[in-house]
Amino acid sequence: LSERREAVERLLNGLPGLFQNTNVGEAAAGSAIAGCCMALESNGGKVVCVMGSPPTLGCGKVERLDDAGAIGTERETKFMSPDNKFYKDQAAICTRTQVTVDLVACTSTFSDLCSMGVVTRSTGGQLSHIHRFDYNQHVGKLRHEITRMV
Repeated sequence: LSERREAVERLLNGLPGLFQNTNVGEAAAGSAIAGCCMALESNGGKVVCVMGSPPTLGCGKVERLDDAGAIGTERETKFMSPDNKFYKDQAAICTRTQVTVDLVACTSTFSDLCSMGVVTRSTGGQLSHIHRFDYNQHVGKLRHEITRMV
């Protein structure tokens, strides 16, 4: 890290403007994680995925499970267990190839962190969630989380 500190700091400082003119309303975090793991499979390594919205495209797509009426009822238990097999399968691949996956969820809407967290937990990675992310309010926390992970 000390050898690459300057590059990491440039990336962190550049994040605010990196996608400021992007209007894509879909995300493919599962596909991104799978692609990174494939690229690292020969030597192992670490993937740090920063999500701005739940994955709604490609492999690892998660369903919206938020249901305010379920809180305190029997239906609430379905939110507490993984609902997507992709992340369990991806965790097995990453473990076999010695790839660790860290995930920072900076989402303002529901994210199925139970499903996505399987890959971080199984690979020895870290899962961080910045609830109702607002750049001006949470940039310090985001910087801290990424720095801690890297």
